[in-house]
Amino acid sequence: MESILYAKSMMMFLLIIICSAVLSDHILPVGNVSAVKEGDNYSRGCGSSLTNNNNVAYHRLNQTLSVHGMVNLTESSINLKPSIILPSSILTDRPAYSHFVVDLLDVKGRVIAHYPTDIIASMAKVKEWKNIAYISETVPYSPCTAKITINKDGKELVSQVVSPHAPEIKSINVSDSSGNPGLIFPRTSNITVEWKAQDLDKDYNLSYVLLYSNNGGQNWPITIADDIKENSLTLNASSLPGNSANLSQFRVIATDGVNTDVLDSNPFSIPILKMGH
Repeated sequence: MESILYAKSMMMFLLIIICSAVLSDHILPVGNVSAVKEGDNYSRGCGSSLTNNNNVAYHRLNQTLSVHGMVNLTESSINLKPSIILPSSILTDRPAYSHFVVDLLDVKGRVIAHYPTDIIASMAKVKEWKNIAYISETVPYSPCTAKITINKDGKELVSQVVSPHAPEIKSINVSDSSGNPGLIFPRTSNITVEWKAQDLDKDYNLSYVLLYSNNGGQNWPITIADDIKENSLTLNASSLPGNSANLSQFRVIATDGVNTDVLDSNPFSIPILKMGH
């Protein structure tokens, strides 16, 4: 039972770190690796844009890469979640030296960016989780990246290959339990969020992150779900903070494992919950 409860808490932990920088508490001190460096390809502006399915240029300079997963310290292995590329996200603080390193490699296998990284120790008291830690990094993304690796003491533990095409979210629909779109959803109603997406790389499975904002998209403080494999999700309006105007929105992030697309829904309203009523 304790293992199940802690597994659930670990999943919630990963949801939180997708959209924010990691707190510095419980960071494991680790050893010696060289500091960040950039390769020649980056300075030459290799692949500074990516074309999606509608031939719209996706400018990938000044973007960040979010990498996160679970580390088994006993086996020196990492269960890596799908990565996400986002513009101008908050970078995590990284050490100058570490046993663990995130490397970005170009098509010839040359290191073009080198990021020593801390890992976060598991606080579980259950025996099975004693040697478990977490990795969560948001680092500058190079447009020349063809492969992402996480290494320990120079040995590759896990990698992600950057596919040729980015996914594209075609549409998002928000409706009630009868399938009717609306501007106002009562707090007792169910809300279904449904989206359509495609990727020219047929051998890459897409996964999705669903976020919620109740201030017109100024920020997205609530992660509804992470690593969604389906193209829809239903939830109750009472689980979401409301607003007095059309300021609620859902945001869908699609990733093929690295390449990412983002699309927001049309605004709608959920009445503010009045205490005592």
